[in-house]
Amino acid sequence: MARDYTSTCHATGHLTARGLSPDGFSIFLYVAELSAGGALEWDERHGDEAVYVIEGELDVDGTPGPAGGAVVVESGVGARAAATMPTTIAHFGPVDPGAPRGATVHVIGPRGQFESPPGRPFFRFFVDSTCPTCDAFLLYSQRDHGWAVTPHSHSADELVYVLDGTVMTGRRAHHAGDCLAYAAGQRYALAAATDGFVTLNYRARPSELEFRDLDGSILETARNVGGIEV
Repeated sequence: MARDYTSTCHATGHLTARGLSPDGFSIFLYVAELSAGGALEWDERHGDEAVYVIEGELDVDGTPGPAGGAVVVESGVGARAAATMPTTIAHFGPVDPGAPRGATVHVIGPRGQFESPPGRPFFRFFVDSTCPTCDAFLLYSQRDHGWAVTPHSHSADELVYVLDGTVMTGRRAHHAGDCLAYAAGQRYALAAATDGFVTLNYRARPSELEFRDLDGSILETARNVGGIEV
């Protein structure tokens, strides 16, 4: 078992993990590989945590969590997620769990809960901080070569994990397996390299989205950015 894995849950079986979030940041990311039968177990001492299944499958208290899907364990809720085969996950959560107010565990399929409308750059929301008992935000984004977003900021700390392709920040290239961390209020711009990119974006609480060249801000929810419920 990886000794440096998050203390917010207990890992059993064989597990190797890499911590990718910066030291001292308010939210964490571990990319972990579990052998068949390896499991993560949560008691009541954790915040709203999100697990994206990169490869393999999880059994979440009897409910299958397939590759491309996500599991959101609400704060203070006990759960067990066991790998039914060799499985790779991206595991996000808040360092400080805060006061528990969760009620359930969400096992969300590969289509998520909302998708982008036709003709828009592709996105998929698994959760968007609007659940009455959960503040987590987990977004899957796919962008093709030529796409770029102007400088903008969010009012909550954010982690951006590169699943595939190459993300450009100015002249710097970030490849699959890299993690970008942006503090609340920090402006940044992204662009897709020739191979495009796929990312996961995680925040631990609701967030306002603000663009430098536009007036005002919006609460970033699936519906507010045009998402269609699936």
